[in-house]
Amino acid sequence: GYLKDQLKTLSRHAIVGDIRGKGFLLGMEFVKDQKAREPFEFEESGYVANLIAKKAFKNGLIIYPGTGTVNGHQGDHILIAPPFIIKKEEIDQMISILNESIKEAEAEVLAKL
Repeated sequence: GYLKDQLKTLSRHAIVGDIRGKGFLLGMEFVKDQKAREPFEFEESGYVANLIAKKAFKNGLIIYPGTGTVNGHQGDHILIAPPFIIKKEEIDQMISILNESIKEAEAEVLAKL
């Protein structure tokens, strides 16, 4: 529960649409409009998830990007699956890196809209 609760704090980012999953297998969906849960355009799909994954990797965190969660084509998401032996301090570090990575990507994405 601690990991999911910490991930939910990242909903403050305008492009975070949903956080779902169970245990240590969680997903985060990214959207163009948070209130309407509108996905990014078809041509943009995959860009956001991959951009966040690249920034996270650069910052020291491996996450799994994915697309097509809305209709098979549109929709950006990442999968977060830490090892079962992760400690609270490591979860906090992971959230910090993910927060910074989303922040960096969000600035880039919103500047293009």
